[in-house]
Amino acid sequence: MRKGSLMALVRHFTSTGFVVQDGATLLHWHAKVKAWLPPGGHVMDNEDPVQAVLREVEEETGVQTEVVPTSNLDITMDYPIQVQPPLTIMVED
Repeated sequence: MRKGSLMALVRHFTSTGFVVQDGATLLHWHAKVKAWLPPGGHVMDNEDPVQAVLREVEEETGVQTEVVPTSNLDITMDYPIQVQPPLTIMVED
């Protein structure tokens, strides 16, 4: 894909949650991908990434969670293209 063609794509934003307790990480079976993955999914219209991940975790696992701030994580992936996690998310009406 040419770099200039990225702007023509329809963008779908996703949010993934790592649910960790006592050193274990919660995964669920993703039937489409056929792999064990952390819960997550698409961010819906008028939803921020935190709202999306809380909804997705509960929908996919039945577990109600909360987002806990973490230290700077050094997670790098070549694909898909990653964006840096936001320091804040501003919500305006």
